[in-house]
Amino acid sequence: MCTPDTTTPTREQTLERMQATGAYDPDCRACQRYFGESTTHPFYIIAPRHTASPRCESGGHPHCTCDPCF
Repeated sequence: MCTPDTTTPTREQTLERMQATGAYDPDCRACQRYFGESTTHPFYIIAPRHTASPRCESGGHPHCTCDPCF
């Protein structure tokens, strides 16, 4: 008998964790496009975090793609 994998968080649990760490903001249109509107589990989505890195080289804007942020 095969048992379900209970170690992988659900999509909703992952989005909650991402929101708590600043990687996702459900009110941000870009975050909605990257994560909210997708049916893919966030583990498999490559997108810039909502919150820029403290070492950001481009002004600290959301979804920055400079080297330290992305």
